Amino acid sequence: MLAAPVGQNVLGEKVENRDGFFGVTDFQSVFNSPLAGLGVSDLHFRTGLSWPVLTQGESQASGGLISTQSVGKGMIVATQLDPRLLDADKMFYFRFTRWRQTRALAQLLTNLGASFVADGNLFHPGSKSALYYPDYITSVSDGDDPARYYRW
Repeated sequence: MLAAPVGQNVLGEKVENRDGFFGVTDFQSVFNSPLAGLGVSDLHFRTGLSWPVLTQGESQASGGLISTQSVGKGMIVATQLDPRLLDADKMFYFRFTRWRQTRALAQLLTNLGASFVADGNLFHPGSKSALYYPDYITSVSDGDDPARYYRW
């Protein structure tokens, strides 16, 4: 379940705004869980914000950003990660935070069994669907293409 506004999400968990929220400063993911592969850097913000967080249950381990609930043989995962809430087009220091939140959402979905169209292109370069999409800003050369940071 993706980010819910202030109030209650569909599971009945309470969602409240937390002012001056910097995200998580201490987090340990568990290997065989939906949180596998996530770290502090994925759940930390560049500066304090007013952010809607989950205030009940197991969400406290992730600072109110992610909550898991077992139901029978399945699991429900609720997250308050929402890269759209970061105004990174005006505040450039949120660009990396937005990218990390997008990556964290993809990690959560992948851990839960999701697959993406571009996954099949990883070993088939030159296929029709792109593996990487540039960042939202067109005024920056190459968008936020990670390849520009490395000299292959």
